[in-house]
Amino acid sequence: MSRRDVVMPLEEFPTAHRERIAELVQRPDPPPRYINLGHPDDPYPLAQIESRAWWEWHWARGRDPEKVRTKIPARVRQAVIARDGHTCQLCGGEVEPDDVHLDHIVPWSHGGPDTVKNLRVTHSLCNMKRGAPVEDPQYPPGVLVE
Repeated sequence: MSRRDVVMPLEEFPTAHRERIAELVQRPDPPPRYINLGHPDDPYPLAQIESRAWWEWHWARGRDPEKVRTKIPARVRQAVIARDGHTCQLCGGEVEPDDVHLDHIVPWSHGGPDTVKNLRVTHSLCNMKRGAPVEDPQYPPGVLVE
């Protein structure tokens, strides 16, 4: 049974809460997973509760946060490396075979698929420095690369 089956239906939330959740779901980055209770300046909150908006943000993108992230299939990885060779698609430098990272153009955390068109070869450092920006100059915002 998934969390979605056991949580209170969104329609039963007060209108103001539903509107706030809908606003947070529309943002490109997920809201915080936990809400801290207590004084906002206190480094140690009294308690934490899970954010419904965090769950709704993932569900709206067809993701189930309870599922474990799967590896990129070997055939997809091989096809991306065959297309890009050992050239970093971010800095243009040569990538050592033991340093190859596959970067999602549309980040996986933002709904980007594990497809050849959405992946590119990068250095590990270039990939980690890039993070998960919502916009990429190669693609307009909101375009999902199939």
